[in-house]
Amino acid sequence: MEILADLEAVEALPDRVLSLALRLRGPAPPMAPGQYVCLGAPGEARLPLSLASDPADLPALTLHFQPTPGHSDSAYLLKLLDEGDPLGVDLPHGECTFAEPLTQPLLLLGGGTGITQLRSVVLAQLRLGGQDGPPLRLYWGALSSEGIYLKDELDLLAEAYPRFTWVGCAEAGAGEDPDLREGRVSDAVLSDIEGGRLTLSDWQVLLGGGPGMVWGTVDALLPAGLRRAQCQADAFAYAPRTVAWPDAP
Repeated sequence: MEILADLEAVEALPDRVLSLALRLRGPAPPMAPGQYVCLGAPGEARLPLSLASDPADLPALTLHFQPTPGHSDSAYLLKLLDEGDPLGVDLPHGECTFAEPLTQPLLLLGGGTGITQLRSVVLAQLRLGGQDGPPLRLYWGALSSEGIYLKDELDLLAEAYPRFTWVGCAEAGAGEDPDLREGRVSDAVLSDIEGGRLTLSDWQVLLGGGPGMVWGTVDALLPAGLRRAQCQADAFAYAPRTVAWPDAP
């Protein structure tokens, strides 16, 4: 369902990320944490962007967009943002949904702006379960330390909600921040498994990011016992791949 939306603000975040604050002009259909929208000019909303905000905030919504130099879709959206006219927002999309309070711990594994989907889920679950729900543990990776652009916000959430913990990872520049680990998300997860700090089978898993990140993380965690039944990822639907899951029939 496409709805017109007004662009209320554009905030420049680190690592070339733009935070887009929009407000829908009409009532929105039900949308669950973990789902995404498609954005574009009215009548041609086609660019998928994960919701970065809690769906309970609708008709207000926040999206994160990292333009890719030389990419036609990035140029298209930047032109629309510069014009400032109403945008078309088509929603909801995606099968990764966490609308109900959790009944078991949730492990969130994300790369780059894949954090937006995970942020929406974390905010919604902290609202739904408050201090008393099952644990939420986030591992977020980026190419550089600058890519962990929500560090201060996540630190505040972890301070306010002990059930939420998070680990930031950077493939380069992790030494610039003693709170970040060097390497990929899968490296940090495996390190915690080997150190007895994480038992993978205890958690349901949401993977957020592009197909390379999602499938690379799956490949790395399969030897540690990752099962298909415990995982959700949008990439499973739009970029499927044959995998030798240990629980495959």
